[in-house]
Amino acid sequence: MENQTKALIASTLSEMIKEKPFDSITITDLVNRCNISRQTFYYHFADLLDVLEHHFNETTELVASECVSARDLKDAIRIILAAGFEYQSILNILLESRLRGMIELRLLNAIKRGLASGVPVIPPHTRRSEEDISNILDFVSYGIIGLLLFRDVHNIENLDYAA
Repeated sequence: MENQTKALIASTLSEMIKEKPFDSITITDLVNRCNISRQTFYYHFADLLDVLEHHFNETTELVASECVSARDLKDAIRIILAAGFEYQSILNILLESRLRGMIELRLLNAIKRGLASGVPVIPPHTRRSEEDISNILDFVSYGIIGLLLFRDVHNIENLDYAA
């Protein structure tokens, strides 16, 4: 039941983001649309950014499970970008909000966690320190964020070109 309520809140917020700017959505609007109490909302989430982070994490977990079957890092990036492009309209709306910096950071962390969950970033026979792996994950995550943020500017439609 708890996961269903969290999913309801997250999906409802996603729907609302398509209808009006993120900055103008309130917790009151969200709980009314979900037909839940404020207490229920605060039982599951601290604020609206927490809901976004949950949504990013859930989406990232789904994408990461697809990435586990990736042949290599390039294939994994292609999978991540395809998912990002699918959510591009919501992402653009969110990035126009006054909370852009926090949203970018949470999205970046979600992508990095997703990559770290089993994507073949480093060939298995190669030895790297934990710090090296973390730096590589940071680099790739920042690159993915850059492509998602500037996709429209560069008219990137071809995932082979982007990856």
